[in-house]
Amino acid sequence: MYNFILCYQFYYASQVNNYFYYRILLWYTGSMKEKIDSYCGLSCEACEFKTKMNCGGCVATSGRPFWYSEGSTCAVAECFKEKQASAGSLSFCGECAGFPCKTLQEYSNDPEHGDTPRGARIERCKKLKKEYL
Repeated sequence: MYNFILCYQFYYASQVNNYFYYRILLWYTGSMKEKIDSYCGLSCEACEFKTKMNCGGCVATSGRPFWYSEGSTCAVAECFKEKQASAGSLSFCGECAGFPCKTLQEYSNDPEHGDTPRGARIERCKKLKKEYL
């Protein structure tokens, strides 16, 4: 009975949203390669501050990681939330029609706080997009 219910849920989900079905199937089969834990493509799991600062990561905190303070915002997270509200069913920046946008490129290539190597989060978004879509 359980297998029937699970298969029905997968079938129903696939009729409604193929992307949702694919993600659930990957999770259920254990073949998911990488977890989407940030909107911008950073790997929160690999961040040295995640444990030190007791940070849940970008997705888990809705764009308010450990460095967030009242009154401050992450421009990438805000952009993502706006696009998600209008386009729906986005999980990370790599799925956006405007990817990579100017905001993401500026964050990724910032000389002081950007990626090492530059553009790493954009490349991770591209990789995640191939895995999930």
